[in-house]
Amino acid sequence: MSIMSTLASKAVEGGERSLETPETPAGPAQMSWEGVWIAIPAYDEARTIRKLTLDALALCPRVVVVNDASRDETMAELQGLPAVVLW
Repeated sequence: MSIMSTLASKAVEGGERSLETPETPAGPAQMSWEGVWIAIPAYDEARTIRKLTLDALALCPRVVVVNDASRDETMAELQGLPAVVLW
């Protein structure tokens, strides 16, 4: 199970149900993300950070990326995305 699937299943009301259970609508679009933030730690993640952040934003409009003094182009990859970036 990917980290995004794990986050989505934990966010389902009740906390323990999976998105794939028959009584739960399939997919995070039917869930309530009210008050939820997704936090992504990043250190030298230029190759993957943009896609991961876009995937998180597809689930939840509130995403914060915590850049731990990356020495690569991590910050440049995040430009233009509607995520909060902490350096």
